[in-house]
Amino acid sequence: MSPTNDITQIPDPWPSRLRAWLGVPVLTVAALLAAGFVAERAGGAVARGLQTAGNPDQMPPADAAVRRDPVGVLLGGFAPTAANVSWLMAFEASGEGNWSETGRLLLQACRMAPHSDYFWKQAAHQLAFNFPTELARREERRLKRKLTEAELAALRERGGRRAVQLLRDEALAWHPNDARILDFIGLIHLSVREDKEAALPFFKLASEQPGAPYHSARIYAETLRQLGRSREAYDWYRRLYPTLPKDLLQANADLVLERIRELETELNLPARECFLEAGTSREN
Repeated sequence: MSPTNDITQIPDPWPSRLRAWLGVPVLTVAALLAAGFVAERAGGAVARGLQTAGNPDQMPPADAAVRRDPVGVLLGGFAPTAANVSWLMAFEASGEGNWSETGRLLLQACRMAPHSDYFWKQAAHQLAFNFPTELARREERRLKRKLTEAELAALRERGGRRAVQLLRDEALAWHPNDARILDFIGLIHLSVREDKEAALPFFKLASEQPGAPYHSARIYAETLRQLGRSREAYDWYRRLYPTLPKDLLQANADLVLERIRELETELNLPARECFLEAGTSREN
């Protein structure tokens, strides 16, 4: 049977679970299941336990628990190890060119260990960036020609849409308002799907979360500017600049001030309306 290459058609991982564990000794699997069951009964870190104890801020919504992989629930504290196995098997499948199986195993790893944001972000990266590139190469070899820009764009759109769906509908259920996941969704909309309007709310929401990457707020403003909403970008930058640590390189406060000055020129603002840094005056 030839590999299936439609990355948008990733089946639920449960039906082919047996194949995923063929390389693991039966006794080892039995031991892991038994230990996982004990850990679960003892209040291990699985979905049911999180809903009845612990920090309420860490509790996923009820519907997220339903999407927890059943084997991951049984494995309890061993689920992260099992997720790593699925992850390695996914890369083996990708090396064989079986992208549907790769996607299935990536999704399986995410659902086995949903509290790890690493699997969600890496799976979305594979779907949005790596899969379309690899599929394009395979199609070009098969067709013996270069794909058209429209065909390449269709592959990117499919991969980007699937990645956004994974992060928005599942990852955020386990990691509500996670700044880096929100930022990554914005990035996929912007650089893969090339949909600036769709990217805007995610960059804005990301920038408003504790510990957000500094670039989220800047990308939000620059995207507003590219959409012709320069006044909104200017007002955003003015509010942003005073909040930035001036001695932290990653904050890029100097760059933000530079953008403010550029927009003042672009908007042809009179001097009395221009932004004043703290400690300066109009005479300066």
